[in-house]
Amino acid sequence: MSSSAPTPAPPSRSPSPSPPPSPSPPSVPSTRILFRVSDGRTAIGEFPQSTTLAEIRQYAQKHLHMDPRTTDISKRMPARALDFDLDASTLEELGLVPTGTLLLCSWEQRQKELKESEAKRRREQEESGLFLHDRWDLMGPRA
Repeated sequence: MSSSAPTPAPPSRSPSPSPPPSPSPPSVPSTRILFRVSDGRTAIGEFPQSTTLAEIRQYAQKHLHMDPRTTDISKRMPARALDFDLDASTLEELGLVPTGTLLLCSWEQRQKELKESEAKRRREQEESGLFLHDRWDLMGPRA
């Protein structure tokens, strides 16, 4: 009889441990912007802090139907006009994080407001009975 050595059992194939779950990508810091439009409308949008002012103008055009060429955008606190030369600036650079308020005023709306204001001023003058030319007649030289 020949003695044969027992053959070693093949190594057991236990399931390999699953790789650890990959960490979820860090969330992108965002900022919430309140839009106040000169015609009384308001809207709220949430944007990554890296959003540029140019992208905000595009948002206002698409969602608020504001023509970026004829719309003034200003920051409420501290008050500051956001001109086209700042279009490459991010919300973070503009100090609009974590929240901010932007005022949007259409030039057409502003012109309408100025005309209404002027008409109101004239009505008030007419109602008071004193006109600018009357003041000159009262104070000016007499011929």
